[in-house]
Amino acid sequence: MIAQAGNEVKIEATRGSERELTTYFFERAAPAAEGARVGRWSWDGLRLVTERTGDVQGQTVTAKQIYILGPGGTELTVETVVEVQHGYTLRGTKNYGTARDVYTRLKAQS
Repeated sequence: MIAQAGNEVKIEATRGSERELTTYFFERAAPAAEGARVGRWSWDGLRLVTERTGDVQGQTVTAKQIYILGPGGTELTVETVVEVQHGYTLRGTKNYGTARDVYTRLKAQS
């Protein structure tokens, strides 16, 4: 579920049996309340861009996602870049990973 109200965009995702709700604020990240997931969002043309930072197993991680709605609104592509902010780099290694997920809306059955 993706919903916009004013300067906020809320994205709810289900992974297995767990639901995550993240609130994004337009072009700036608001302070997070205890346990809240927050980030910032902006537009890149017709593409929705979200960014947030959090901790994964004690490491600071930045996630950037680009949401692209296909023609007709039946296909949504989400491009993700996750970068680990560990404070050092090694030659020939990378501290990020990328993914591209494509979601297709199913036709309602009669």
